[in-house]
Amino acid sequence: MYVGDDDDFGPAAFHWYSSADALFTAIAEDLPYIMGEDDDDDVAAGVRVALTKFDAPHRFGSACRQALQSSLRGVQRFHWHGEFVQLCKGDIDFAKGVRANFREVLDEEAVPPNADAPVCEDELDDFIGFLQDFGL
Repeated sequence: MYVGDDDDFGPAAFHWYSSADALFTAIAEDLPYIMGEDDDDDVAAGVRVALTKFDAPHRFGSACRQALQSSLRGVQRFHWHGEFVQLCKGDIDFAKGVRANFREVLDEEAVPPNADAPVCEDELDDFIGFLQDFGL
């Protein structure tokens, strides 16, 4: 997942998990408490309610993401959640934007016209390194 401050001016970062279950456990149990605010328990309750509305296959959809975003409003901005392969090859705007930014960083003077194309095998190590600092 990729989350950051709700105001879009603070840092954001990728958080990686070994399974979908681990991801959604972290969303429910850890994410609401990142900011250390007084109403964290209320935020956590809202996140749990949002997650219970969606069964496992639908938790990666936009409706679930919007429900989580609403629950986290004022605390965190929930930009993206999914699998690494979706970030490398997916057709959603967030993934395309990350890939385009990756290629711009690689060579600012020779950005290819299809900068948002899927990540190739020979780019994979550089892409992983790029993601480690993305948003910080």
